[in-house]
Amino acid sequence: MYMDIQKINQLDLTRGLVFCYLVCKRLFPNYVYFSDHYGTGDPSKLEDSMQFIYREMLQDEFDEEKLDYLDRQVKLQVPNLRIHTHIYAELAYLAATAVRYTLGMIRERDKGYTVNAMVLAFDSISAFVNHRDHKKWDLYSIEEEELTVKESTLQDGIVDYLLLRDDIDLDDVDLLLQMQSYNRNGVLDSQLDLVPLEGGAL
Repeated sequence: MYMDIQKINQLDLTRGLVFCYLVCKRLFPNYVYFSDHYGTGDPSKLEDSMQFIYREMLQDEFDEEKLDYLDRQVKLQVPNLRIHTHIYAELAYLAATAVRYTLGMIRERDKGYTVNAMVLAFDSISAFVNHRDHKKWDLYSIEEEELTVKESTLQDGIVDYLLLRDDIDLDDVDLLLQMQSYNRNGVLDSQLDLVPLEGGAL
């Protein structure tokens, strides 16, 4: 039960940026968890970029020098998966990548990043569920997983809202943030604490 790509492709650049920003916010707790438990990475660098995205995503022009600086800072926080081989590094990697994709979308004015952000959210769920359950799920099973269903439903609701509105402003963004944070702690909800930490944890 993944999001309909044809439907998500109906989003224009502005609405796509809002969608990507919301994905960044949902994946961010995964990065914080990784940083807190493994003593590496700086979540504040991702937060700085998300604040920039929030301010700039509805504007026609942006501070390119600031964007490039923030992107470099986030790049430095992306875990090296050859060194950190555990699931939490992978989840942090996906979270940081979502932020960099969204910055790239602002820079390049390319709404194609919207689908990339959607995929990152589901990749995070798939990676986590396979680790949690100690097996490789097939595509059908992953689609039926509760976390996948919740994420699909949420994405569908966000896209419907964005397509329904004639104009998008920060009040709309704040409303969507409130909607996605209700009873949720990021895309994996509160399940990270249910899985034992791996080697290297503090």
